[in-house]
Amino acid sequence: MDIESMAIVGRIAERLLVVLFGGFSLAMGWHLYIKGVEKKQVAEIKHDNTTIKLKDVGPGAFFCVLGAGILVTALAKPLVFSNKDKNPEVAFTYGLYIKNGPPAGDVITSINTILNNVKPEQMALNAQWKTKGLERALSKLAEVKESMLMNEFQTYNKYLAIKNDIKSGKKPKFASNDEEKDYLKIEAIETNQFGQEP
Repeated sequence: MDIESMAIVGRIAERLLVVLFGGFSLAMGWHLYIKGVEKKQVAEIKHDNTTIKLKDVGPGAFFCVLGAGILVTALAKPLVFSNKDKNPEVAFTYGLYIKNGPPAGDVITSINTILNNVKPEQMALNAQWKTKGLERALSKLAEVKESMLMNEFQTYNKYLAIKNDIKSGKKPKFASNDEEKDYLKIEAIETNQFGQEP
């Protein structure tokens, strides 16, 4: 079950519990109200210039009011699932889960192909906002790629450190053969793209 389904089931369960509690309070209050008042009781509530006096009122009335209040409040408000993001630039955000899509390796290869071949500065875009939009889309694709690699490989952060060492001319030090194999596997996935010459 994905996160959105769990949230929906949780909200429905919460609503049912509130309604059950309200109904239970109403039923308890009704049973206490039927029995009547055994002792003469008086209650007085004062706030500033307002005074509320209750005479010959048993606990059943309070339970009924409480239960009715809970039911009215719970049922008056609709069950709302908000998708609004706090970021004003984006109106709605949804969690995207690809269940029957291509394998992660193919998605990363597709992203690599786009990132390495689409250069906004080399394209004849007739408006600056198109260039900025394309640059932003490419940076988001790079984030998706990095996120997928981090989910796939626990050693991805270590790979990035080693990759930077190699770029600066240092020889990488691997803790084990397995770590070296992981590095080579990540390197192949991270750099592979469609349409490359064999």
